[in-house]
Amino acid sequence: MKKINLIVATCLIAFSSCSQTKQQKTKIMELFIDSVMQHVKHYDNTPVYSLQINKAGCRMLVETNDFPPGYIGTLYSNQGESMMLGLNRFILKSGKQKIKLKIYPREQDEFISGYAHLDIKLFYNSNKDSGFSNYVQLAQVGLPEDIVDRKLAYSEIEIPFEAKVPYDFSSRLDSAVDLKAIPNIEKKILEKFEAKRSLIEKGKEVEYGYEDKESIKMLGNMFYATKKELWEFYEAGREIFDANRKGREVLPIENYEIVFYANNKLVTIRRNDNKGDVLKAEFKKDGKLTADASYSLDLYMTKGSNEFKVW
Repeated sequence: MKKINLIVATCLIAFSSCSQTKQQKTKIMELFIDSVMQHVKHYDNTPVYSLQINKAGCRMLVETNDFPPGYIGTLYSNQGESMMLGLNRFILKSGKQKIKLKIYPREQDEFISGYAHLDIKLFYNSNKDSGFSNYVQLAQVGLPEDIVDRKLAYSEIEIPFEAKVPYDFSSRLDSAVDLKAIPNIEKKILEKFEAKRSLIEKGKEVEYGYEDKESIKMLGNMFYATKKELWEFYEAGREIFDANRKGREVLPIENYEIVFYANNKLVTIRRNDNKGDVLKAEFKKDGKLTADASYSLDLYMTKGSNEFKVW
């Protein structure tokens, strides 16, 4: 394990002062993933918790255990959506958990209207690799029947549940400090986001990934990831770093809001309008948008440190 980490560190130093080819980056990331896998345990039991979301005629955000939403996408839009949202990344240890559904009217509506529809189901599966037929429904909720009569511009629904998982990462959050107690914290948060944006703009995918290493280790355990799955996860997010792609533009960080979670121990920056990621690139051809890619980023700081870490 120490040998692999040393090789990764040596490669980072060797290529940090020169332009890296895609092949060089790929080789370094292969070594990087190997080093991460040294910290992903094999569990006999691989339970997963998921939220089946069907919504229309409203906008919504999903927060689990007061963590930043792992996915926003079209949930916070007027569009309908049907999707399965994995919850394990928000479950730090076994015990009581809580999902909070934050519901808003469509942009053109003052209140949540009769067009709004929600059908939310919480599922559990004892084995991550077994099929949907083995999923067990733990809860189901929808909008109250009198939602229109109550003329609400905002509503919340909570879903408490018990979870049993084979890992425990609660000490990570326990070691975090109250960020709001730190002077000039919002300036420091923005500076960190700008630094991460700069890595994206310069195509520094290796350096970006290495900063996220502890986070990737944790997520690898939470989702019982194989090496193949970690590599697919990396490949899926690689496009945003392609600095040589024509028509690529890394968007500036603007029109944003800074949001604190988990008793002010976690923080993120998101767009004001659609609550989406501010670390985003757009790809255009002949002046027309053809694709986009983004990264979410949640930060924390441990006791005795003045440096942000990636959650």
